[in-house]
Amino acid sequence: MKTVGLKELHDATGAIVRGVVDRAEEIVILDRGRKVARLIPYTPPPEPSWREIMREVWARPRPEETVPNPIIAERRRRTYVHRVRR
Repeated sequence: MKTVGLKELHDATGAIVRGVVDRAEEIVILDRGRKVARLIPYTPPPEPSWREIMREVWARPRPEETVPNPIIAERRRRTYVHRVRR
């Protein structure tokens, strides 16, 4: 495991990051000789399968009988009355 001081990291960030990516190496960043951070290559998380995604959906409880929204009910009533009077 390679170590790099903050000053060196500041001066050569691009080269250090490219080294991490190209060589898949881990670098420990030091601040006055004390370990403060770790720079590691990025690995994308695995994509969940369709079954894993749907398992969460299927596990949700089904909603009970829905309570009608009184505002929407009134709008529908007014629209119906308006259409009937024409």
